[in-house]
Amino acid sequence: MAIRFPYAEQPDIIRAAQKDEFYQRVFNTQAYDITIQSLGPRTASKYKDEFQLLSDFVYFGMSTLLGQQTLGEEYCDIMQIKEKRLTALFFSERFLLLIWQVLIPYGLNKLVHRLEILAQPQMDFGQVDKSKFRISEEKRQILEKNLPTIVSCIDIIKRIHVAIFYFSGVFYDFAKRVLGIRYLYTRPLEEQRPSYAILGLLIFLQLGISLIVLIKQSLTQKKPEIIEMKEENLEIVKSLCSTTAKCSLCLEVRQNPTATECGHIFCWNCIHQWCNTKLVCPLCRSQIKKSNLVAIYGI
Repeated sequence: MAIRFPYAEQPDIIRAAQKDEFYQRVFNTQAYDITIQSLGPRTASKYKDEFQLLSDFVYFGMSTLLGQQTLGEEYCDIMQIKEKRLTALFFSERFLLLIWQVLIPYGLNKLVHRLEILAQPQMDFGQVDKSKFRISEEKRQILEKNLPTIVSCIDIIKRIHVAIFYFSGVFYDFAKRVLGIRYLYTRPLEEQRPSYAILGLLIFLQLGISLIVLIKQSLTQKKPEIIEMKEENLEIVKSLCSTTAKCSLCLEVRQNPTATECGHIFCWNCIHQWCNTKLVCPLCRSQIKKSNLVAIYGI
């Protein structure tokens, strides 16, 4: 007699994902500490995203790629199957899942970050690396205008995906939705599992409100005013942002100086990457916001 297992429900899938995220953070932290001790803090900070990518590859490679359960899946007694066949995944499917889960999100984040750099006003500080790829001013302005919309669309797609999961209870990860991978619960269900459909409804309501606000802002948006700097203040800023001044994060000559709310100045790329992990000033630990960073140009 064939043994039939039920599909995993929303609570089990979410709990497994949260457990995996926890173990990934622990593994990433330990790998980052080892990198600092072996290669130094400067190299570890410069290639932090790449080392995190490598640690994620190792985590899922030692579990999913080898056909084993992840720590989160093992904790919740669930296993991955191909929805159409109701069988375990082939190696090629596990490999594609690993690429979708790890490499594609990394590449997407890098692409958005690169576009953000290209969308910045082109500034000449005397020692700018001329080898860096630049685009024409016309294309830069188009990119600067449309990039926030592109980023917002990506975020909306992610939220719609999560909302659909809360309604249907299927495909919590976008990669599993694309590849058609579901979870089986390997123990008999002893009780009725709760439904998270109300959360999906709330997400759709939030998206609707956000869309209305976005349309309203686009209709009433005005061009920002350009404030002319007095000559005496310009000299002060020049002394602070001189081409010989060094960034406290990368310890190199500041490229595209950017000021925080508390008045400290760093490279645009350095402080932008810092804010992706911590919203505090690297020097004084004051609370800062990425939207309040001020690029200082014209020097």
